[in-house]
Order: sequence, then C-alpha cells, then structure tokens
Amino acid sequence: MVSIYFYDGPFAHGKAGYDIIKRAARLYCNEKGFDVNELNIEVDNKGKPFFVGESIYFSLSHTGDMWMCAFSEFPCGLDIQETGSRDIDRIAERMYTDNEKKYVQLWGSEGFYDVWVRKEALAKYTGEGIFSETVSVVSQTHDLMREIAIDDTELTLYDIELLPEIKCALCSPDKEGWEVRELI
Repeated sequence: MVSIYFYDGPFAHGKAGYDIIKRAARLYCNEKGFDVNELNIEVDNKGKPFFVGESIYFSLSHTGDMWMCAFSEFPCGLDIQETGSRDIDRIAERMYTDNEKKYVQLWGSEGFYDVWVRKEALAKYTGEGIFSETVSVVSQTHDLMREIAIDDTELTLYDIELLPEIKCALCSPDKEGWEVRELI
C-alpha cells in the first residue's frame, strides 16, 4: 500500500524542503516497521530525488499551499494540481496525444486536468518528465486508462479526490491502493 502524507500550509522548496520529506518518511518507516538510517536525499541524472541506501521510494508534489508526498516499497509517481484558467487547448495541442486531445474536447477543463495529473504521475514514476515521449493515459475509446504497462510492469493510475478545485493522481505498481494521512 502506498502511503501519502499531505500538509496544508507554508513549506520550503528545493533542498530546503528536504526536512519535511524526511519527517514524513520517518513516519512512514515507523508505521511499516522499517529501520532507516540517516535518510540522505540525492537526485539522479534525470532530476528524480531518492533516498541513498534505502529501499523506500517517494514522489513529491505540491500546488499552492498544499504539499503531498507518496511513500512505497515500489517506485511511484504522484501529482497534485490546482485547477484554474489556463490556455488548455494550446497546452493540450502541444503536449497531449490525439486520444488525450479528444478527451479534453469531450470534457473541457475537467478533462484537461484529469489527463494532466495522470501524465505527471506517470512521468514522475518513470523519472522521464512530462515533456518526454510517454504513453497515452486515454484509451482509443476516449476513456481515462486505469492500467498501463511500462517496461513489462503493470501500473495502476489512481485518482485521489481531495477538493473540487484540486486534481490528484498516483501511479504505482502496488495493487493494494493508497491511503492519505495528514502531516502535522
């Protein structure tokens, strides 16, 4: 099961924000009964952060004052996004597959953000980034895909409902699902 911790309030970004990641990771490890060392964070050559010498994975996302971090025994990807006014047609035209563009045409702004957070979660899982060549998260019948295979790994794309103005998605090979906890 993927454990997701959220915090709503001011937080530091970049390396200055590593302390909050480590705090949430210690809670996760305590709950799972894992012994952890120093929890040193480094970034791989693609920019994806990881814990040095630990067999736990994490994925971080934030929007506005909301911070979330997913922890798992498997690689995972998490994205959270405030919805709002953007030039969704222009962005979709540049970055979405034909099936994803059709989904946006059918569902408008709601559909745009459904696709966006799924693409981001998948990109964070792979470590390739959203601008890389990725598979479509929308089927040929113009439905959001729940299952996607990447490099012979079956992944599940979970929608996480938080607030009407917030979209959130998780990408994970863990079939047990997810749970959200508040980080106090």
